[in-house]
Amino acid sequence: MKRQLIYTFTLVWLSLGLVSCKIKNNASGGTKPVAAVQKIPDPLLSQLWHLNNTGQYAFSSSAGTGGADINLDDLYELGFTGKGIVVAVSDSNIDMDHEDLVKNASIALSRNYLNSSSADWPGSKPISSSNTSSHGTSVMGIIGAVAENGLGGKGVAPEVTLAGFNYVDSNQSLSRKLDQAKGAIDIFNYSYGTDTCTVVAADTSYVTQLKYGVTTQRNGKGSIYVKAAGNEYFGNIYYCNPMYDDTYLGNANLEQINTYPYTILTAALTADGVLTDYSSPGSNLWISAPGGDDGVSAPGVISTDLPGCTKGYSKTSSSGNTFDKGTNALNKSCNYTAGLQGTSFSSPAVAGSIALILQANPELSWRDVKHILASTATQIDPTATNSLHPLGQNLAGHLYDQGWVKNAADYWFHNWYGFGRIDLKSAVVMAQSYTFPLGELVETKDANGDWIYQSGALALSIPDYSATGVTSVIPVGANLVVESVQISVNITHDFATDLGIEITSPSGTVSTVMNINSGILTENLSNTQFLSNAFYGEPSNGNWTIKVVDGATGDSGILNSWKINFYGHTP
Repeated sequence: MKRQLIYTFTLVWLSLGLVSCKIKNNASGGTKPVAAVQKIPDPLLSQLWHLNNTGQYAFSSSAGTGGADINLDDLYELGFTGKGIVVAVSDSNIDMDHEDLVKNASIALSRNYLNSSSADWPGSKPISSSNTSSHGTSVMGIIGAVAENGLGGKGVAPEVTLAGFNYVDSNQSLSRKLDQAKGAIDIFNYSYGTDTCTVVAADTSYVTQLKYGVTTQRNGKGSIYVKAAGNEYFGNIYYCNPMYDDTYLGNANLEQINTYPYTILTAALTADGVLTDYSSPGSNLWISAPGGDDGVSAPGVISTDLPGCTKGYSKTSSSGNTFDKGTNALNKSCNYTAGLQGTSFSSPAVAGSIALILQANPELSWRDVKHILASTATQIDPTATNSLHPLGQNLAGHLYDQGWVKNAADYWFHNWYGFGRIDLKSAVVMAQSYTFPLGELVETKDANGDWIYQSGALALSIPDYSATGVTSVIPVGANLVVESVQISVNITHDFATDLGIEITSPSGTVSTVMNINSGILTENLSNTQFLSNAFYGEPSNGNWTIKVVDGATGDSGILNSWKINFYGHTP
């Protein structure tokens, strides 16, 4: 399986005919014809299952399932194209001159962080000299490839303005990390992350920048950050530590930057509309979108590729399908690829979708957008019920992970899917008539930024290899409508991989934020944070309970303390 989500441990309408219009001639008061614009069908459009899944094969050996798509429906015909919205792709190897991107690409808004001086970052083409990977070019095509130009396919938002940031290929210094989250950008797409075979700390300066971005940028309505959840349903510890070659089970929460509500974390679906075999689970997920398979045995996502048959994903030496080898008549020049798989490619589908949502209602805040996505998402894969440990390391009497859970506010949530698959048509319709029900965002922190609700010192022993576990309760007096719940734990344990952690709300909703026997390399959990979106819409006041379980024999631990923070609004 290809690991096409960029990970570093250190850190995309058929309409024939001519369109003409008339404009008023200010001098004579008459009219003057505007040159006709010819619309030419995009040759790959019929294979873009992520936009319109009709059960096509998309150059693979098996078909998808009709309807398992983002529900673009007739939005393009109705004029929703992303026009007027700016989306930045922070990635690597973005060819802004690609034939199907160049019309929408803005060099002036782009940044190349390979340049040594920050003064030279803006207005630079964001492509590396190596040209080996086409990752950023493919991500950008999913968002905003041009429609009806007779080339390739089309993006979710085919008239959006595209900015490319070459961040991943840079040294990813703090100044570059902060800069790629700044500016007059409506939506940022981050199809990168860090392997989570251990807890990966978040830079406090970066957290501050994201918070600034959602509160101040876009004229105070907040820029929107869309991020890939990760490709670590099954991970290999080798990528973190070459001394080991073993499987671990990823958790999107372990990348601590994902434990804040400022990003929209996105999971990946197959062309059959179920979770891919790689998409990282987590209680911090928000939404799901097509991410694809390998394009050989099952449909991959189709998008733009670095031009030519010697670089990118599509090239003569490719091990993929015939389309990617350049032997198909529709891809003789290898300018496109049909083998994309990864949350890297579900994330831009969401970013492009949000461009249409903002076009429908530019006054939406970042939280309004999240609310609309959660409220209109499609509950998919009803067979995804309570699950056993993927590697068989279960604990008698303990539920490894839950399936779909309906919380007390009538929102369905799943650690594989978030609130479900994005339903773009429904989201746009809701955006058009949105009445702004969310009040000011409130956090339960004091004037110094300290968490108000804390357990204090506990020193509670965690029973070894026992489903009984240990529990602790924190009474919460704040009366908020929950948007996200954040906890921080201090647990002493030689092998944190053994541990499972659950949170139960006063309404009785249970959210698993960490699964037992994960295989991660961490020893203790020291001020380790987890975010859960499973309580969305519930009241915050009442008793919140944590339960910690040890799922393996030989070592016991201690729950030293924990605390809880709420992001929400007054009822």
